[in-house]
Amino acid sequence: MAPIIDGIEKDFAGKLTLERHNAASDEGKKLMEQYELKVTPSYVMAAPDGTKLWSLTGAIHKDMLRQQVQARAK
Repeated sequence: MAPIIDGIEKDFAGKLTLERHNAASDEGKKLMEQYELKVTPSYVMAAPDGTKLWSLTGAIHKDMLRQQVQARAK
């Protein structure tokens, strides 16, 4: 998924901030708990205040992920 995420980050530059976290790291574990995610890979879109707007655990087709980002990017 890295090339797909890289493309989304480039295409939506200035409209969103993209963060990547390793679920096994201390920070990743905190975020998994905060957003109630149990499995990797997981994807979360959050508002600037941290409120979860959308999340998905598991595989996702690149077009579906792009649609979800586009619907929420401002």
